Amino acid sequence: MPLPLRRRLADFEIQTAQEMGWGRVKNGELLKRAEGVFDAFLTAD
Repeated sequence: MPLPLRRRLADFEIQTAQEMGWGRVKNGELLKRAEGVFDAFLTAD
């Protein structure tokens, strides 16, 4: 997540896939892991 965007969303808890230890997890599995963990899931790909 770009730092300027992260700063604008300062009222929210933000974690990247890398911060979650999911940096090498691919699309479908990533969505399965994120389901129920996050209220919103943003991608940049």
